[in-house]
Formats: sequence, structure tokens, C-alpha cells
Amino acid sequence: MAVIPRFARRWRHGGIAALLAIAMLLAVLPQAPTSAAQDVPSDAAQQAAADKLLAQLAAIEGRVNPNKLIIDPALGPAPWISFLPGRNPATVEAWLELARRTGNTKPDENAARQFAVGVNDIELPDQIGLNDTIETGQPVLGFGSNADDTANIAGVLGFEAPPPPPPLCPSIEDDGAIPLASPTNLPPGVIDRCGGTIGDGPWGDTTGDIDFFDLGVVDPNSVVIVDAFALDQGNVFAIGLYDADGMLLASTVDEGPEFIDFFTEVGGNFYAAVAGVESLPNDPFDPASGPGVTTTGAYDVFLGSFLAPPPPPPPEPGACGFGEPDDSLGEAGFVESNFVFCAGAIGDGLYSDASGDFDWY
Repeated sequence: MAVIPRFARRWRHGGIAALLAIAMLLAVLPQAPTSAAQDVPSDAAQQAAADKLLAQLAAIEGRVNPNKLIIDPALGPAPWISFLPGRNPATVEAWLELARRTGNTKPDENAARQFAVGVNDIELPDQIGLNDTIETGQPVLGFGSNADDTANIAGVLGFEAPPPPPPLCPSIEDDGAIPLASPTNLPPGVIDRCGGTIGDGPWGDTTGDIDFFDLGVVDPNSVVIVDAFALDQGNVFAIGLYDADGMLLASTVDEGPEFIDFFTEVGGNFYAAVAGVESLPNDPFDPASGPGVTTTGAYDVFLGSFLAPPPPPPPEPGACGFGEPDDSLGEAGFVESNFVFCAGAIGDGLYSDASGDFDWY
């Protein structure tokens, strides 16, 4: 938010003294209730609230006891302790009249006009650039017409989020085939962010750009992760996982999600590919074997592997009942301890082909 320095502030001793006198009345003046949402009442509602207060003051002779007044919430809080956008000047006049009748002081007659001048920042807390220059600065309507050149400006100074760090293992063209795959240099047990752009390779305008990544040697009994997402909203890519012989082990080729978790019973070298929708290569050893250009754009892909956890121990004999039939509450298998591993199968019961199989414990 840029504030345009087009004025010099001038304060008069009389105005300051009057405002200080008003501030001393805050302990005895009633305050209008405010909602958590700080909704601004309509102009008509504010006018009606001001008229209601002025009518009460007009019906009282002498000094006013504020505790006996009814303050309409639409009147808003006292203007010398807050600034609300869209405030009707009549509400300010009503508050000033209440201050005069309560404390026998005479506030500055120009205070009503001063408090009515202000502006709220049009930018949200996470926005920048809407009013950051002289050319895009917000006008403060009514400014300069007061006896004192003051205005209320409310807002939050936003900030620009820093760009994300570059990927640890970027795509290096030409990497459109297994022999040309970009290295990841990821040790076993590590998953990290790689990335690239589909469309920037030498085949991006013809058979389609494909980016291969070399995951290195993966241990047996591991889980390989390929998790890609487009950086351009609405884009979708295809991903594939290949072994060293070029066999496609797993893939997503249409509308996603672009995620693969593959269990490797046998270790070896594995390769991940990112391509446009339905554009994985016909031959992973030939960078020109793609079916054509589909989706293009930037992407990030998380790659890596980790050892799969060991399988759970077999259930203890007799600890969870004796198996079928256990299709009802009365036939439920009895669990003999507070915590035990149980196992079973859905589909092996007496009613599997009829009403369905249920296993009760």
C-alpha cells in the first residue's frame, strides 16, 4: 500500500485540547455493541440511530446521565476511538452532541468532518501491486476540505512470497529416453523434488516432449514413489515407472492423480518418465517415439524410494476366535487380550454368495 505524501499536517492547539477532553469522557460514555464481523450498517440505519439518540438528548434538560440512554448498535462506536468505513456523518454528530451534553465540553466543530474522511486499503493482506505506486494510489475522498488536513487510512502492508527454491534434480534436455535420463543422485531412503518443463525438448513440437529421470539402484523390497503435479493450474501430465529393460511397471496416463507407489520385489535400476496426457513413449529407448503433443508446461515431481516395512506377524492361534462361521454378533470371535493382531477374509463365509460375508470379533 503506497501512501501519497501530498499534504502537510497542521494541528491547532484548540483542536487537540478538545479531542483530549472528549477522550476523558470514554469512561462514562456508553458504547454501541459491535459485531465480530464489523459489518457496516446501511446509511439509513445509521441515520435512524443518530436521530434516535438526538431525540433522547433533546427530551432531557441539563446534564445527561449516559447510563439511562438507549444506544442503537447501528450508531457504531465513538468516532474518536475507531474508524469505520462507510460511516454516516450524522452518527458522528450524534456522538459529539452526547459528549457535549455529558461533560459540558465543546468539542471542535470540525471534528465531525475530520473523522468522516478516510480510506481502507483495497489490497488483502496477501496482495501487493494494486496501490503501490503514485499512479495506482487510492484517492482519499474529501481530503483537503477540512480545517485540519488529517485522514484515517486503514490497511495491512502485504509482502511478496519468495520464489520456491530450484528443484534438486532438474530435467536436463535431451532426456527423452532411458539412456538419456536426467540423473537424480538420490540415495536409498530419500525422496526429493525434481522438476522440468514438458515442451522444451527437441521433440516438443513433433512427437511430444518426454522427461526421463534415473532413480539409480533401488533395493529389493522397496517402495518407489513418483508423485508429479503441474505448476500451471488445470494442466495434467502422464507419469510412468520403468525398469532397466524398458518394461512399463506402472503409469497414469489420463486425468490423474499423477501418483505411483510401486513395490519392488527385485532390486535394480528404475526410471521415471513425465509426459503430456496419454503421451508416454512407444519405445522408452527412443526419444522420438512419443504419440504427439498434448499438454505442455512446467511441473514438479517428487522421486525416491524407501524400504518397505516388514509384514505384520501372523495372528496368534485362537487369539481372535476360530474363524467361520462368524457372521453375526452371537457368532463373533472372542479376542482374548487387550491388543492382538487378527486376520481374516471377506468372501469365505456361508453367505458370501447370498447376503454377503461378515466377520465379527
